[in-house]
Amino acid sequence: DDCDCVPLGPDRAGYTSFWKVRLNVTSLQIIADDFTFSRQNGKKIPYGTAGDCFSEREGCVRGRFSINLTDTSFRLAESVRWIHNGHKASAQIRTKERGVTGVCGGFCGTCLPDPSIGLQLEIR
Repeated sequence: DDCDCVPLGPDRAGYTSFWKVRLNVTSLQIIADDFTFSRQNGKKIPYGTAGDCFSEREGCVRGRFSINLTDTSFRLAESVRWIHNGHKASAQIRTKERGVTGVCGGFCGTCLPDPSIGLQLEIR
């Protein structure tokens, strides 16, 4: 791997794994910043969000997220989209029938669900 690394302190780095998510049953919105059903190492990362401060080089993105709705009655609404921000931020989002995966980062870049839409679900 030919990526120059920039080490960061634990206040900026983190990993969060969710085994369940909280859902607003009235609006069918996933509450991305509810960490009740998650475990973390370092900074808490909201559901559906990823990023890194690893390298300025293209192709060296390290942040990842995955949303898997298999075995549920839900799908992400077609209006759901991700935005990216930060210095040299990039995002590769792949939508599938049962969820979405993302590889996001840059030189302190992130991607997150567009706050104006959020993680809106629909019943299949």
